[in-house]
Amino acid sequence: MPQLLLMLLLLFSPPGCSQELFLRSDSPKSYTVMRGDTLWDIAGLYLEDSWRWPQLWQINPAIANPHLIYPGDRLTMTLVNGQPRLSLSRGRSLQPHPIELLPFSRLRPFMQRVTVVDAASLAHHSRVVGASREALRHVQGDTLYSSGPLVAGQSYGVYLQRQPLRDPQSGEVLGTELVLAASGVAQADGLGVTLTHSRLETALQAPLLALNTQLEAPLFFHLDAAPTTLEAQIMASPQQMREVGPGELLYLNKGTQDGVRPGQVLFAYHRRPIPGQQTAMVYRGRVVVAQCFERVSLAVVTSARHPLRLADWLLPPPPESGYARHSD
Repeated sequence: MPQLLLMLLLLFSPPGCSQELFLRSDSPKSYTVMRGDTLWDIAGLYLEDSWRWPQLWQINPAIANPHLIYPGDRLTMTLVNGQPRLSLSRGRSLQPHPIELLPFSRLRPFMQRVTVVDAASLAHHSRVVGASREALRHVQGDTLYSSGPLVAGQSYGVYLQRQPLRDPQSGEVLGTELVLAASGVAQADGLGVTLTHSRLETALQAPLLALNTQLEAPLFFHLDAAPTTLEAQIMASPQQMREVGPGELLYLNKGTQDGVRPGQVLFAYHRRPIPGQQTAMVYRGRVVVAQCFERVSLAVVTSARHPLRLADWLLPPPPESGYARHSD
């Protein structure tokens, strides 16, 4: 084991980082990338700490860009002149897209169906005031009429207001979660939307928002430790559950105005009272920020020793974790 730790230290340590990375006892000498794998998954085959995946690829010249690894490629760990290296052999993959950092292919459709708006913004959006026919659910070809003018030819979503997102400490509503019920294209006169897709029942006074196409692009970003001053809490989950686990999403009570951005890593802690002492912060797991709004962010749970609960704290990785912060 000491020899393995030295090998990993030479291979995986980024400049300025002296922290050792620990190899899993069951890590493979070679691995063929499979459909559905992520960079996070592959790092987890080798490292106890998958969230430090950038260090896994840091100094391997054979893998110039880990974002361009495809299903069917074969990764092999060998020793070259006494130093370990990961080599890559290209397979005959028929998949046109490289594997992702995190399971965004599973999360993206869900993330595209939810958004967060504040009260002031919500008050200014147009709303549904009528339809071309009476029905609980409108389908492709139906027209929904708007309370205000729309941009002709623009794609719009018809949303349902699902839950207010309240700060666990102050109780202030930081935003309202909206869920996409239907979508369509504004008519030439700008007075209504002709539906092209329908998922849920629509209702009068449902907000009409121009569809955000941001998530149609691949979600690539650096993984960084969150700012050292950031302290956030879990407010809610899009699944409306009190506990969440790996691969599930959660809302935290900080957003872009607090310096939060996609790719930031946070550690989750549960505050537990100890009789006769101050409360203890018990480690629960890790999350990565996936999408940011002004005062709210959406994050994905990447690992958890125990389920993460509402009001649990999300803090930057401690200095001893050895995670290097990017200067950008």
